Amino acid sequence: MGEEAEALKSLIAALEIGELEGYLRSFLDEGEPIRQLLAASRPEIEQRGGVELLEYAEHILTSWEIRRDYELDPARTRTGVSHTGYSCEP
Repeated sequence: MGEEAEALKSLIAALEIGELEGYLRSFLDEGEPIRQLLAASRPEIEQRGGVELLEYAEHILTSWEIRRDYELDPARTRTGVSHTGYSCEP
């Protein structure tokens, strides 16, 4: 089995576990490499895991975009304080 096929197999197994357990941050913390793999693997995820698994992958991708936008928010990066006046630090 090639590296790409093995990576896809591992990704689908991780998605199946993640969907059952409700994991999100585990995927988000992997950053750009997992985002690229998820985005590129949509057809295979649907084919091998079904529509529900694809929807979960889409949820991860959407959450990743929201997180990225939050981290790139100029108001947050400029002052460390949100427009509400509260610190954005976790």
